[in-house]
Amino acid sequence: MDQELLIIELLSAAEPIYKRVQKNRRKNLVAAFLFLIVACVLFFGIGSFVYQRLEMRVRSFDTGYWLRDFYHFSLVLGMISVAAVVIFFIVNGIQGIRLRRSFQRFLERAVKKAAKYPVVYQDRDAYYLAEEARKPKIRLLKMDCIELTTTFDGATIYLGIRQEFRGFSGTQLFVLNGEPPVLPERSECLFMME
Repeated sequence: MDQELLIIELLSAAEPIYKRVQKNRRKNLVAAFLFLIVACVLFFGIGSFVYQRLEMRVRSFDTGYWLRDFYHFSLVLGMISVAAVVIFFIVNGIQGIRLRRSFQRFLERAVKKAAKYPVVYQDRDAYYLAEEARKPKIRLLKMDCIELTTTFDGATIYLGIRQEFRGFSGTQLFVLNGEPPVLPERSECLFMME
C-alpha cells in the first residue's frame, strides 16, 4: 500500500490516534514516576538506613571502607536512575509538544514503522507482526488494538500497544488485508523464548 495514501486516510482517524497516543504517554509517565519513587526509596532511603545501622557495628577498617564504598555505589546508582527518569520525562514532554505541533509528521514516522512489518499473524489473544514470513517480532494483544479505518481497497488499519519493557509501552500501526493466518505453534514458542 502506498504510504502517502495511508497517511491521508489516517488523517481522517486523527482523533482516536491522538487520544490513544496521549493515553499511552500518560501511562508511561506514571510508570516512570513509580520507577523514580522505587529507585529513590531503594538507593537513597534503604541504602542510607543500612549504612547508618551497620556503620556503628563495624569493627575493622577494611569492613568500614567496604561499607562506605557500597554506600557510595548505592548513591551513584540512585543518581543515575533519577537522571534517567528525568531525561525520560523531558523526552516524553518534547514528544508531546511535537505531536501537538505536527501530527502529520508523527503519522509519517508511524507509517514508516508499520511498513517494516508487512507480515501479520494471529492467535487467539494477539497479533504478531513480522518483517518476513514465520519470524514474528512484535506481539500486540488484540484487546489493546483499535480499528481506525478501512482503506479504499478494503484493508483495515489498526493501532495497537506494544510492550517495550516492564510498565512501558509504545504504539504500533499495522494493516490487515483480510483475516491474518494463524501463527504456527512452533514459531509462537520461538517468539516467546526471544
